[in-house]
This record gives sequence, structure tokens and C-alpha cells, in this order.
Amino acid sequence: LYLLLVCSCASDHSLRSGGPCAASFRKDAGRGGPPVVMVGLKSGERLPFLVDTGAAVILLDKSPEPRLGKRLGPITCVNFVVEYAADAYEAPTLYLGPKPLKMIGPNVVTCDFKQSPPRISRPYVGVLAMDVLLNYCLQLDFTSHEIRFLAKHQVDESSCGKPFQLTDLGDGCVG
Repeated sequence: LYLLLVCSCASDHSLRSGGPCAASFRKDAGRGGPPVVMVGLKSGERLPFLVDTGAAVILLDKSPEPRLGKRLGPITCVNFVVEYAADAYEAPTLYLGPKPLKMIGPNVVTCDFKQSPPRISRPYVGVLAMDVLLNYCLQLDFTSHEIRFLAKHQVDESSCGKPFQLTDLGDGCVG
């Protein structure tokens, strides 16, 4: 059963050639756990990323900072009205499998996940946010535990399953 989660596809996609790009996600996703996928860096290193439609920009823990490239400077982030220190970096090329992910913005943000709110154990070191997700239609297959990043021409609406409309709840959250 497929769930069409996000469908806001742009006309120029780096994943346009060769069919959909897919990644496995944790088996507990949708059953109490978050959707976490492995995202690659140009070096070939793969890091666990949370897929989060509520985050605006890619967020990384401080641990991969030495491999990110040019630091642009310190910034202040706000998460649920709590401010914390963070840093901006030029965005590295991120990969889902062998294919680069298209990003809207040129930067990523890093912070100490152990210090930033909420202070919970995280099974990931990055957050794949709307600055990437807005470029794709996402299909989550909870039977095969797979997420597909699709360009508009790759979406067969007859096989998508039940769509769920995301709406603004009026408090800055989408539900």
C-alpha cells in the first residue's frame, strides 16, 4: 500500500532520469518510530537522516561538520520557541543512492543535537527537510519499508493509495 505523502513537484529534477530513486527506512517508521533513511555525502559516507515535512531547512548534528566544507558563520535557531546556537555551512551535495538530491537553498544548519531541544535520543544525525522534499513527490511503502522520491512524470496516481491532505493548523504546524 502506497501513501502519497507530499506532492509538490518542480519541473527540473536531478532524479528525472532512470526512474524513481528509493531508499529503505526503519521498520518502526509509522509504528511509533520516525522515518529515517540513509543519505550519502560526496565522499560516499552514508548518514541516517530523519525525513521531516515540518522542518524548513536541512539540519545536521555537529559531528559531520569537518566533512561539510565552508562554514558561513554562527546563527541562532528557534525550535518550538526555544533559541539555541547553530552554524550555517555551504550545502554539500546529498545523495539518495547514486542520485543527487535537489535542494532549494544553498545552506545547511548544524547544531549539537545533544543540546538542542527537544533533548531526546535521536537515531539520526541529519534532518531531510522541506528545502529538499518540496522538489519531489514522496511515496512511502510501509510493506517493503521503502520511500521513493519521484518526479511528477513518475507518479502513477492510480497506484498511489489513499492521499492525505496536509493542512496548516494555524499555529505554524501542519497536520
